[in-house]
Amino acid sequence: MTFPLLDYRGPLPKGTSAEHFRVYEHIRDSDSCDDDRAALRDLWEQFKTLGLADPEFVKRFPTEFGARVWEMRLACTFTGWGWKVVAPKKPGHGPDLGIEMSNGRVIWIEATAPGNAEGADVIHAPRRVVLNGDEIERKVMLRYLNAISEKREQYTRWRQKGIVSEADGFVIAISGSMVPEGQVELDELPRIVKLAFGLGKRTVVVPIGDTKEEPHVGPRQTALTVTKNTQTGETEQITAAPFVNDNAHEVSAILFSGAHFKIRPEAYGNEPGRDFVLAHNPFANVSFPFDRMKSGREFFIQMGVCDHRAGVGGRDG
Repeated sequence: MTFPLLDYRGPLPKGTSAEHFRVYEHIRDSDSCDDDRAALRDLWEQFKTLGLADPEFVKRFPTEFGARVWEMRLACTFTGWGWKVVAPKKPGHGPDLGIEMSNGRVIWIEATAPGNAEGADVIHAPRRVVLNGDEIERKVMLRYLNAISEKREQYTRWRQKGIVSEADGFVIAISGSMVPEGQVELDELPRIVKLAFGLGKRTVVVPIGDTKEEPHVGPRQTALTVTKNTQTGETEQITAAPFVNDNAHEVSAILFSGAHFKIRPEAYGNEPGRDFVLAHNPFANVSFPFDRMKSGREFFIQMGVCDHRAGVGGRDG
């Protein structure tokens, strides 16, 4: 038995994403996806009761599968956490959903699921092949940077049209489910966090001279740009690290998950949102509330102190 989200049986509509459509067809037709179809039906029923589906939601679902499932997961998870979610003034002409704050303002959430790149920076990830970790890291980060840039531009247009208010917050919610290798992290620190705060590789401190000190892990390198290959064969540096200054002050936070719908935490008995990663922007006009997440991980900049005064000493933070 089908239901509205999985009813489409036609060809790939012109000008739409083949990546999302392939996943849609697999979930719709595969004998191994019975549980996923049942879970999708339950998710849709919850989502409908929240009144958040825009007029084009069902029509666009097959070609925006990753983003639309991510949108539903966000709304239903937040509701399960006890947060009050709200729709934009004009559904389909603004952010996907909002979280109502205690002061009456709203933090708007815009969900996106970028796919692969084209041209020189396409991500090739064949199975059973040893991949260059640095290249995968660079290319995946380019996809996330592009998504952040597009959503910031979109938010500016919404502000200009009066769809959202300057007093509201804004969260860019990125799903890495449609990016090849986006589900695999090569570091204990998630890519999206390194990207947001300009953090690069770990360093190793090797003591020199007459010392018994052992080599130890040092601070991370800075990574304020990501290299992009151009169509002419040259390279250019794309500015990263949006949270190291106030250039992205309209963004309250970036919320991320690399989980494909088939490997969502709920499918394995874990709490909803366990896969969420939230990076707080310290320069945001409207901050995302701290310690409100019910699961997942939060990353933020914390002030610390090293006191060198005689008789005091010590570290904090």
